[in-house]
Amino acid sequence: MIAVKKLAIYGVITTTKAGKENYTMKQFKKIGLHMNFPPSNAPIAVTTQDYATVATIYRMIERKQARKIIVFVGPNNNVCRRVFALFTQFLRKRIEQAHTCGNHDLEQLLRCVHSAHYWGTWDNPAGTPRPPLETRVKQKMLHDFRMGDIEILFNVKVLATGVDLPCTDAVVLTAATDNVERILQRWGRALRSVPGQQDKRGIVAIVTLDPKAVSYTHLRAHETVLDL
Repeated sequence: MIAVKKLAIYGVITTTKAGKENYTMKQFKKIGLHMNFPPSNAPIAVTTQDYATVATIYRMIERKQARKIIVFVGPNNNVCRRVFALFTQFLRKRIEQAHTCGNHDLEQLLRCVHSAHYWGTWDNPAGTPRPPLETRVKQKMLHDFRMGDIEILFNVKVLATGVDLPCTDAVVLTAATDNVERILQRWGRALRSVPGQQDKRGIVAIVTLDPKAVSYTHLRAHETVLDL
């Protein structure tokens, strides 16, 4: 089991005094991240828990601890899509950095990673609800997950039951819950046996809520922007 309790993120603040630059560190409780993500181009605000989730997934991939990961992100699909978008941007940046540094093995590994956001119904309190994901699209996502090299599926809870994915070798949980049965049920996605993998571990990574994070509804447009 991998448990990430807290992740602190710092930014460098530059000030000039008497013609001399000074650098100080400031801890961010929340970060406004600009993403060109349909249907609007408004900045997407993310919290330290979002970064902890993405960093946890990336760490398992980079260390080759898991290749098929299901991520349960709560409390709704809007949050899930935000974390999915952040992971996509994070991965793209890491590929660019690996290429620049000449780390071809890491670059090749990361280019094999594919991710998708899987949902059934999507209620949108702030606007018109999205139509259900088409059956053929969901079937393709599941097929790609089974047959792909390194696959990440983001969802809220729809993959907790009724889907047979024994190839799953890791589960990431981000929704706060004290329901042990629910945790075990989702962890069970990664515990199913696979022929030829008798030593399968079945990792569960629990990313707990950051107690310093402010409610998403109070994030303002002028918050600090972090360029990934």
